[in-house]
Parts: sequence; C-alpha cells; structure tokens
Amino acid sequence: MTTNGVSIRELPNFRPDLEEVYTVTVNGKQIRTVVTKHSPTVDDWIERFYADYKYCIDAVKQEDDIKHFVVGFDVKWRPNFGDDDDHPIATLTLCVFRKCLIFQIMRAEKIPRSLQEFLQDENLRFVGVGIEKAALKLEREYNTRVGKTVDLGDSAADNYGNKELKTLGLMGLAKVVLMMKEIEIPENVTSSNWDQKFLTREQIQCACVDAYVAFQIGEDLHPGVWGDDASYLALWDSCSEKSAREILKETRKRWKQKWI
Repeated sequence: MTTNGVSIRELPNFRPDLEEVYTVTVNGKQIRTVVTKHSPTVDDWIERFYADYKYCIDAVKQEDDIKHFVVGFDVKWRPNFGDDDDHPIATLTLCVFRKCLIFQIMRAEKIPRSLQEFLQDENLRFVGVGIEKAALKLEREYNTRVGKTVDLGDSAADNYGNKELKTLGLMGLAKVVLMMKEIEIPENVTSSNWDQKFLTREQIQCACVDAYVAFQIGEDLHPGVWGDDASYLALWDSCSEKSAREILKETRKRWKQKWI
C-alpha cells in the first residue's frame, strides 16, 4: 500500500502472538516498525536499543559538547468531539534512526518498567510538536513520566529567529527545516479510533511517519548528535567500541562542513 510517498509492507514475524512487524517507507527511507501491546516486546526493543548503541552511548557520555540523543516521540488517542470527552492516550510511538516502536499502551496489561526507565533516561531528549502537553497527559493517565522533552516548534523558532514557526504543525516544520515535501495524512486516519484492538495499516503508517519526521527534525535542529547522511547512519547501526570515537570525530567534521 502506497500513499503520498509512504508505503507499508508486513515483514516475516516469528512472534505473531506478541507483535506485528512492518517496513514503513518514507521518501525512500525504510523504517522497521514494531507494533505491540505486550511488555516483553517493549523490553526487547529497548534492550536492543541499548545493546546496539552501547559503545556509542559510552563514547558520547565522555564528550563535553555532545550530551544527549534525540528520540522521536508521538502519541495518539481517539478524538474528543464533545466538551465532556477526554479520551486517554491509546498509542505511544518512539523512533530512533530507522527503528520505530508503536506501543498500544491503552491495550497493555501494564506499563513496562523498561519503558518508564527509558523515558526518564537523562541522556535522551524526546522531541515532538506539543510534546509537553502530551507528556503531562501521559503522566496523568498512566503515571509514566517523560524526563526531558524538546518542543520542535519552540526549537525551530529559536534556531531560525522566527516566532511564527511555533504555530506550524509537524509537517509544516518538516517543510521548513528538512525542506521535505509535505506528507498528507488523510483526516479519516488521524481522526480514527486509535484505541481499537488492531490498528489498521493506515494508522501504523501515520504513527510511524509522525515519530520518524519528529526524529529527523529534532536531529537536524540539534546537530552533532547523530549525523544526517544515510551511509553515515549505517555506521552507527554497526558501530563497535573501536569505531565509536572515530564516528564522533566524523560527526563534528560533517556538521562543520554543513553549517559553516
């Protein structure tokens, strides 16, 4: 299924009772997307994150001018159509590089401790539009706190010296910051029933795209964290203890060439 330059296809999955796995392609970039309501899958995704980037994280911790990682953050809930409506968050989506987790938090039996600790990791900055309100809603409804957040509208306004950028939505910011062609998500998807048992493929695309674009904008507005070249990102995905510091040096070199 392809819509507005975004496509989705299901991947082979050896744990269908615990998760669904897809590749969501956004402007030619493939994002491995896991959908689940089960704690073991969340635990595995977070454990894999720390395992994949252990040496990189350790190296970054030793650098004075690179103090955090960017994580794309997005939440969805059923729209509130009446004054008395206050539907709880149904899905929480996280994105790092080309890896995305969609957690059906409303359907979960419990909130995994691993997720709570991940969201409060002082080395991570969770980025999104309207993220402070979303984080407060998450804490109020699920007693789950998000440690450090960055609102992309505020960040873009500061970086570009233009207060009007605070009023733009996610895709509006993507056009300005990333010079990305706007991805139009149909209203019948954004306003759909996000707390249903099984998400549609259109919903999965929507949640993944929003978290991925948030990550890309956040990474662009805060240079020196990851780097923006596709082959360069692949280095991070396979980095080892020996290569981590070399990659950090290359990060500075590339960003200096880009911004100076």
